[in-house]
Parts: sequence; C-alpha cells; structure tokens
Amino acid sequence: MLPPDYETDIETVWSNPNLFADGDDFSWETIQKNRNLYYQQQGSNDIVGQVEDVLSKAVSTLTYHMNVGQTNVISSNSILMKTEKRRIDKLDSFTIPPAAGTRINLPTLSYCSLLFQNEFCSNSTAITINSVVLPSATAGYNGRTQTNINMSRSVSLSLFDSNGTTIPLNNLPTPIEIIIPRDPNLLLPSMTLQNVTGQTKLTKENNNRQFSIYYINITSSTKSLTLSATFEFKSDNLSLGYMLIFRFDAVPILNSTMNQTDGYKIFCPAAQILTVNDGYIYSYFLDNTRTINHQYVIFGIRELNSTEFQSFCSNNASLSSPMSPVTDTAINFTSNYHIRAYTSACYYLDKNSYWQTKDIVVGSQTSYGQTQCYTSHLTTFAGGWIVLPAPINWNYVFAHADFSKNKAIYLTMILLAIFYILFMIYARYKDKKDIEKLGVTPLPDNLINDKYYYQIIVFTGFRKDAGTKSKVHFVISGDDEETGVRTFEDPHRKILQRGSIDSFIMAVPKSLGRLNYMRIWHDNSGLGSEASWFLKYIIVRDLQTMEKNHFICQEWFAVEKDDGVIDRVIPVAGEAQKVEFAYLLSKTTYYSMSDGHLWFSVISRPPSTRFTRVQRCTCCFVLLLMSISLLTFRSKSGHIPLTEGELIDARNKRLNEIKMWDIIRELLAYSSFLWILYVVSYSNRDPNAYFIVKHLKQDLLDLNSATNDYTQIYHFNQYWDWLRTSFVPHIRASKWYNDAPPTNLTGYINDKTNRILGWATMRQLRVKPNSCTIVSSFQNISSSCEAGYSTFNEDQRSFNPGWTSVYNSTIGYIGNYSLSIRKAFMYNKSQSLDTYAYVGEHATYSGGGYVYEFRGKMHDMISNISLLQQLSWIDMQTRAVIIQMSLYNPNVNLFIFVTIIAEFLPTGGIYPSARVEPISLLNNFQGFALFKLICGILYMIFIIYYMQREIRSLFNHRMKYFRDFWSYPEIGIIACSWAGLFIYLWRIREGNRISDLFKETNGYAYVNLQLASYVNDLLTFLLGFCCFFGTVKFLRLLRFNQRMSMLSSTLMYAAKDLISFSFMFSIVYFGYLTLFFLLFHSKLLECSNPLSTAQMLFEMMLLKFDVSDLYAADIFLGPFCFTLFIVFVVFICMNMFISIIADSFRVVRHNISLQNSEHEIVDFMVNQMKKWTGIGRPKGIDRLHLNPFDGTRVHYHDPITSFPDKMDELLIALNKVYMDTKRNDTLMFRPMSNNTSEIIEKTNIILDNTDKNFKN
Repeated sequence: MLPPDYETDIETVWSNPNLFADGDDFSWETIQKNRNLYYQQQGSNDIVGQVEDVLSKAVSTLTYHMNVGQTNVISSNSILMKTEKRRIDKLDSFTIPPAAGTRINLPTLSYCSLLFQNEFCSNSTAITINSVVLPSATAGYNGRTQTNINMSRSVSLSLFDSNGTTIPLNNLPTPIEIIIPRDPNLLLPSMTLQNVTGQTKLTKENNNRQFSIYYINITSSTKSLTLSATFEFKSDNLSLGYMLIFRFDAVPILNSTMNQTDGYKIFCPAAQILTVNDGYIYSYFLDNTRTINHQYVIFGIRELNSTEFQSFCSNNASLSSPMSPVTDTAINFTSNYHIRAYTSACYYLDKNSYWQTKDIVVGSQTSYGQTQCYTSHLTTFAGGWIVLPAPINWNYVFAHADFSKNKAIYLTMILLAIFYILFMIYARYKDKKDIEKLGVTPLPDNLINDKYYYQIIVFTGFRKDAGTKSKVHFVISGDDEETGVRTFEDPHRKILQRGSIDSFIMAVPKSLGRLNYMRIWHDNSGLGSEASWFLKYIIVRDLQTMEKNHFICQEWFAVEKDDGVIDRVIPVAGEAQKVEFAYLLSKTTYYSMSDGHLWFSVISRPPSTRFTRVQRCTCCFVLLLMSISLLTFRSKSGHIPLTEGELIDARNKRLNEIKMWDIIRELLAYSSFLWILYVVSYSNRDPNAYFIVKHLKQDLLDLNSATNDYTQIYHFNQYWDWLRTSFVPHIRASKWYNDAPPTNLTGYINDKTNRILGWATMRQLRVKPNSCTIVSSFQNISSSCEAGYSTFNEDQRSFNPGWTSVYNSTIGYIGNYSLSIRKAFMYNKSQSLDTYAYVGEHATYSGGGYVYEFRGKMHDMISNISLLQQLSWIDMQTRAVIIQMSLYNPNVNLFIFVTIIAEFLPTGGIYPSARVEPISLLNNFQGFALFKLICGILYMIFIIYYMQREIRSLFNHRMKYFRDFWSYPEIGIIACSWAGLFIYLWRIREGNRISDLFKETNGYAYVNLQLASYVNDLLTFLLGFCCFFGTVKFLRLLRFNQRMSMLSSTLMYAAKDLISFSFMFSIVYFGYLTLFFLLFHSKLLECSNPLSTAQMLFEMMLLKFDVSDLYAADIFLGPFCFTLFIVFVVFICMNMFISIIADSFRVVRHNISLQNSEHEIVDFMVNQMKKWTGIGRPKGIDRLHLNPFDGTRVHYHDPITSFPDKMDELLIALNKVYMDTKRNDTLMFRPMSNNTSEIIEKTNIILDNTDKNFKN
C-alpha cells in the first residue's frame, strides 16, 4: 500500500532506493524486484491476517456453539475447512472426506498430559479439531525456487480448547501420519524402455559386469531440504525375479570378491504392485532419512537365474535377508524392462513463511498419487514431487568402450591427460607460491603507541624485470601531518615481485588529514636487473574512515630505464587522473589478461583472487575437450608448362588482370569503407530522436494550448502564467487517468516516460542599471536606461530578495524567505553551476546568473513562482531567462538536454525559443550496439591504413602531393576521423561518469548535459564532414568510367577560365548582397543580416524565392532590384558559366590527348567477365598463336620485325584503289624499308591525300 501523500519527488524517504537494495546491488532490476516483493508482502500479509482473523472468529464461534461429536464442514473451490468437536480421549484418525484422499491420523496418546499437563483435564474434556485444505500449496518465500510443491495440496491442522484458544502440539513421542494427495490432473510420464536383451551375450564388451547401472540425482536446491527417492521398474515377463542393489555417491559392486553396496532387495513376482497406468510394477523406496547428506544414488539391477529364483522366490515373496545371492557371471537378461525414477518430499511452513523438511519424514506409502508424511508437530503441510530424467545406462557406455574400436579417441584423451597432469603440477606449484604472497604485513617500523592505521596496497608492474630486491622507502604527506621515512619490508616473504600486489599496515600517531603526495624511492641495492622496479600505482586506505587515495605512477625506478630516476614524488590522483584513457587502458588490459582471460590467467593469475590456477587449468581442458575437431587434407594441384609465345601473351594478359584486380580490390575496399562510415555516422543518430524532440516541445512548451503556448508569449505576466500552469505541472509525474498514484515513477516528468536527472533550473542574466546613456533632450522623460546584453555590462552582484539592496554577508539576508528564494537573488558563476555559455538568437549569454532550482513538492514550487513574481524577479534589467534540465529515457536509452530560453529585448517584448537535444551516451555493447562497435573498430583500421598510405605518398611526392586535388579529401577524412574518435571516447567516459555518479548517489545527483550536448554536436559535425569527404572521394573511383573521366578532364581543362569567372562573379554577387542588405534590412527578415541576405540571393538565383515579399517591402525598389539581379546574374553570369563548361567539354571530346585512358581497362574487365560467366561473346578473341585451320600452336612472329613489310603492302593497296590521284601527291616507296620513322611520315602524307579525295 502506498502512503496517502505519495509523490514522485526523488528526495522523499519513500523514494529512497536504499530500502529496496540488496547490499551494494542498486540495479534497477533489483530495486524493482524488491519493491514488487515488498508490495506483494504487504498485500499478502494483509490478506493472510484478514483470513486468519476470519477463521479464528469462525472457529471460536463454532467452538462455543458446537456439541461434542458434532462436525461442521465449509467447502468451496478455493478452501475446505472441517471443524469437529471431540472428547480428548477420542483423538485418533481424522479424515476429510470432501478433500479426495486427504487424511490425518493422530496417534493414541495421553493428550491430557501432553496438552494440559493433567491440569483441569479429564477424558471427557472437549477438544475442537480444525483442519484447512487448500487446492494448491502457497508459495511461501521459497516454494517456487527451492521446492516442487506446485502439484501438491496444502493441509493444516489446529487444536482449540473450549475457549477457542489454540493449543500447541509439539514433540510428540509418536508421529502424526498425514496423507496429502497430489493434483488429480497430474499427467504421469511413461516408463523408459531398457533394451537389455541385446547386450546379454556381449560379456567382454560389458566388462563382465553383473548389474545394469542407473544414476539418480537426489540433490536438493539447498542443504536444509531433504528428498526421498523412488525407483520403479516393470518387466516384460511378469514371471521373472530380479535383484536390486544401490549405493550412495558411488557405483555399487557385488560379486564373490567385493561387496560395496549400501543395501539390496530381491523382487519376486508376488511383490509386484498393480497400478492403473502401468499395470504390475516393482518399486523400491528410500526415505529422506537415508538420503540426507548424499548427492546421488546408483541402482544396479540383474535378473535372477533359475537356481536363485528357486532358492529365494519359492514362497513367492520378496525378501532382504543377510544371505544375498552372489554371482560372478556377467549380466544375462532374458526380457527387457521399463524404468522410472522420481523424488518426493514433505514440507511444513514455518513462522517466517519458509517451507522446511526438518523433523518430518516421507513415508513408504508415497506414490505418484499421494505423499505420506510423518511429523511430530502441527502446522501447514505440503508434498513435493518431481519425475527425474531417464537414468544413465552405464552398461551401454561400457559395452562400447573397447580400445581397439576407439584408438584415435583414446590416444587423444591420453595425450590430453598427460598435458593436463603436467599443467596441473605447474599450477599447483604456482598456487602454493601465490599463497606465500598473500596476507597483510605490518611495517616493521610501526611503533606500539601509534594507534591510527593506514592500509597501503602496492601494485608492481608485469613488465620484464619489474620486480626489485632493493629496499624501498617512502614518505606520505597530508594536510595535517606526514609520516617520516618508512620502509616496505617483510621478513617472512618476498615482496615487490613482478606482477605482485603487496598489502601493508602502517601505524601513525594521528590522522594525516587529506593526503597530498607520496615520495617514494629505493636504494638501488639489488643486484643487476633486481635493482630496478616498475611501480604501477599505490592505494592508501584510511582504516578508520575507509577513505581511499590513489597514487598513479606507471614509471620505472631504475637508473638504466627511461629518465634514470629512482626517487619520485607522486601526487594523489584526482577524479580526472583516475579516468584517464591511458590509466584505464593499462588497468583494464592488466586485469583482462591476468584474471579475465581464462587461458592466459593460468600463468598470470593474481594471487589475491580465489579462482586458483588449478581450477583455471581444469576449466581450460574442459573447454578444450568441448572444442576438439578433426583436420582435413587434400593433395596439391599440378603444373602445365607454356610455350614461349604463350608466356609473352600471358604476361600481357596477367598485367591487365593485376590491374583489374587492383581496381576491384580498391573498389570493394573503399565501398566497404564507405559503407562502414555510413553505418558509424547514421547509427550515431537515433531514429527516435525526432519523436522525442517533438513530444517534449509539445509537452513542456504547451504548444497545443490556446492560452499558454510558449511560442506566443510576449509579456512578463504571460511568462509567469506559463510557468505556473504549464511548466511546473509537467516536470512531475501526476496521477494516472483513473486517479491511480504514479507508482514507481520517482523523478519522472508528467509524460511518465522521461526521468529527470536531478532537477530543473531557471537561470536569469541581467544587465547593470543605467548601462546606456539617454540623449540629453529626452532625459526628463525617462530616468533609467538599460542596454542590450553583453558580457561587459552583465550584472554579477548578489542581492536581497526583491532586488532592494545588495547582499551583505556581514548583515545577512533581509526578510524571512526560504533558502530557494534567497538563492534566486544570489549570483553564481558558471564554475559552481557547471553551465556554459549559450548562443541565443540576439546575444551569447554567459554561464553564470541568478538561479532558481525546481525542487521540492509541486505546491511549494508553484508558491515559490508566485512569490518570485511578487518580488519582481524578472524586471527591466532582465535580458534572458534560461530553463535547463537533463532527462533520460530508459525505453530508447537516450539522454535529452532541454533548454527553454526567453530573451527580453531592450526594444521591448520577449523572444521565446527552445532546444531539445537528444544524446546517446550509454552503450551496453550488446546486439546492434556491439555491431556498431565492431564497425567503429574496422573504420579506424581503415583510417590507419589510409593514413600510412598518405604519409608514404607525401614523402614520395613532397610538394606535388598538395597539388593533387584528391589529397585534400583524404586529409579531411583522416583529420575528422581522429578528432571524432577522441570526442567519441570522451562521450563514452562522460556517459560512464554520469552512470557511476547515479550509481553512487542512487539517483539523487544533479547532472547538467550542456557540455555533453555541445560535444555531441561537434561529433555530429565531424561525422558529417567525414561522410562528405568520403562521398566526394568515391568520384575518384569512377575515373574508369568514360563519362566520369571526361567530366574530370573537362573541369581540369576549364580550371583557369573558371577561376577568372569566379572572381568576376564574386564581385557582382557581393555588390547585389550589399544592395539588398542596405535597402531591405529593416523590412525583410531574410535581409536582417548579411549571411541571411546571401542565402536569399542564392535562392533567388535558383528561382526558388517568393518575390511577393520583395513587392510588399517596397513597391518600386523591390521589383527593380529583383529584375536587375535576374538579368545580370541569372541570364548573363550563369550563361557564361555554362558556356565555359560546354566549350571545354567540346575541346576535350575532340582531343584524345586531353582525355584519361584509364577507362580502357573497363573493356578488359567486361571481356573477362563474359569469359567467366559465359554470358555474351567476348570481344577481340586472341588467335595470334593458333593455326587458322586446325587451331594448333604455330611459331611466334614479332610484329615489330614485320612492320615495314606490312606498311609497304598497305601503300601498294592504296595506290591501286586511288588511281585517279595526282602523281605528285602519290609517293611510292621501295619495299623492305628499314627506316620506320620515314615510313610513318610518308604514310601520314598518303592518308591526308586520301582524306581530300573522300571530300571531293
């Protein structure tokens, strides 16, 4: 039940999570679980109390009105109560007929002496017996986790005297028998068939075993609870006899030479029990007094031979005589059988609502239909029952364990066992050495009169030669005292060894105060490498206050290492040092490798951990055995030699293939890089961010209200009304729609989804009075003048409430106001508020100001707001009121920083605005978050690769590197990526800091996410630039496309013209910018500043501007200026730009030398793809080395050698075709000319003449 004044204020006692934590576990699941348990317990206790009160009154009434021998029964679907009044000498069997088998048998005893000690008691004394039966047992505190009572009814029995007073009945000499039936709808699992007849002849494979072995687990969830075990089996041949043996926690053995059993029994056919579902079966029962302190029991079964059957079953009775039949013959079953095993228990409910089994015994009449219990006291009882899995048939295991059939398995296991033993010897040796390193050593120089103690924990590094045998001295200095020179020393064991953690106790006369630094040095007395020492860090704990101080070193104390210093002063580490990346990385890596990594920790395990090396070694081999797999092999491929001509052609082809694969690898690699970049960038933006922003703006700003819409505020009174009626009610969770209290919504705002981190703050920034000068001719109109806000005229004085006077610390506050009201008139600097400058629409406001905190109950906050209005907290000197609060939405794992600002302009009026910034600070690195982390790691691997490639290119090309356009996108990506990585790591650290802060304060901490939002915006900008540069760089990969290659060639050819045009266009554009800004800056919002004017002109250039605004601003100048801009910029300048591009494209298209030839490789790639896929016909099939008739290989001819002959043949053919050509234009050459350059020159002349003939 919740208190009547329950509210979601996080500072109320009811909301304190310490009430519901499990020790140091303050997780939300634990708090919520314990809260639910607390509510359930409260409700359950109320209901149980009401039920007990009703039953007590009913029994008292019945006891008063009933006669001896009279019985009263109350029966319903949920409860059955039987009340009977008897004489005390008639207390015996007590049956409850409507309860379907429930029965209570009281022993025949002298109850007068037991119950009344013979005082005022006779045989005729009346006793009322009351029993209550529930259809299902109550769970209690352990009924669902430690017992199996879900199939049982609950039975309770009480005795009352004639006055209706309960009579306790305990420690009876003869126990009470209670029969508790199980659920009638219970489905009994069928027995499991055991095919044993096929194994009877395999004497060798069965290792000559005489019994079939079955394992049954009898372990309870807790040692205080005990179980009974029932083993049932049914033979396919009902005329056979069997012998059963068993042994606890070991395999039973019974033959002529060995008897290792805990019991046995012979089953003859007459001992079979008739059951409804399974027919005739054999059953053996072990009660909980025999199974106590045991974990499992193993049963063995064998079939009696004919001789044994005649000897032991001639009288058709099962027996357990001292003379058990013993045989050395291997098992020989003539019939299969079925088995089933289950456990049972009897429980009683103690005073603390826990089910217990102490002093209660399970009877032999227990079956799957009922539980028989014997008890010596009366309370509430229930029966537990569970069917165990099919027992293990060890005969089958041993039958297939022959070495000859499993050589590989046995050899593998033998080798692993040998390695395991060797490693275990090493691990045990190291464990013994680790034990020597444990313990806390008092410093030898402690004085007996010093009673103030500090614990000093020294962490020695794990580097090579990190340990030392030199004497190490130290001095610890605090604010109040210092220790003097002390020495780390232990006469019984070695200290300061490599990777060791040594603990010492230091005694001092009194507290040192707050620790400042620690000076530590050694005398370099060790021999060789044992003189040096690497210190990781030291922890000093005040054993009186349990305060810890960290001294982080991570340095060598060695003359030959690093700086050669062996005397260092180490300051106490602050919070910033303890969360530094280098320290955290070193610490995390050390613990991950030495303790967290299972395999490495066998060697590097810290001595202080309880997980020994032997245990780790065992876990390693268990994991290895579970991971073994077989290896496969295949033969190597052969080699086919090629001819000389084929080698030359193959070389050219291979070069093209190498170039092709380089292009494909580059394309795939960069596509992967770009895809990972997009994943990293776009996953940084949560898809729920827009909906959170929209919801919070509508909720907190009350945008749907007709009277309190924040964006429509223009007067002081409207602002105060919005605070009282809209804002304050929305920052606390109110009742639900059905008037139910907001349970478990401590700290949530009214949407019941977002949790506020601490409280909201309202900060005012003011200007100094008379911060501007009034014109002398108007000084008689106004006596004061307040300028606009700036850092220089900000008022930073503290006042008394009402701004009446400046606060004087000597006099104190004036007026009887609450602390929150007084603090609202005190100036606070940004450092104390943890706030930063904020850029508004009209000014940049500093991080300080006058702050009011929205804390306490809602009606107190509303009263404070009204009081602040009465005290004129907002007046003519106010320039901005900034409301800030930090939220966390656990449903989408997003932090939200909300800023609601009202700027009070010196021109009059209010300019309201708001920003809602979602931030993702926490990553659990599971699911998609883990995938994002992997993508981030792969992305940085790409960046490192590209960075080293660019560095190598810079050294190779030097200044030419900066002349290449594509170098700048690479530099941009690398720079933005590294900057983004550092900001991302800072954001993770900030998220962990906030998480740890809330964990330490249990949700009471105030958190300001302003800096986090700024840094998150910077990370967004960097990721945006990375995506921009990465996308632009992708154009370079399209250089193999002929169209894209021609585009780049066109831009390179037109570069000079475009640069000249850009200068001219910039002058024209700047002229129009000044024109529009000077003419319309007070008439159009788009022209209010030069930047927005440039944006408007750009839209006008794209013909996307609404010209009606210009017409409305000035009916003549608006259209006139618009016409001038369109004519000179759009019609003239834009057409000039297009003409430059078009002319350059025409020149490049007709000049092959200006084009890039890299696109030719695309034809080769397409041709290869056609060959591989068989789709289409490859172009240019090379038949250079094939005979045109039979396709056989021919001799290779060098084309350069035959070039002159081919040219002569070409010229002769041209003369024959063009006989009408003028003789002086035709040049004939002698054949077999070896002057190749002369031939080419003459050929060009012939081709020119040929072209003229074609034109004619």
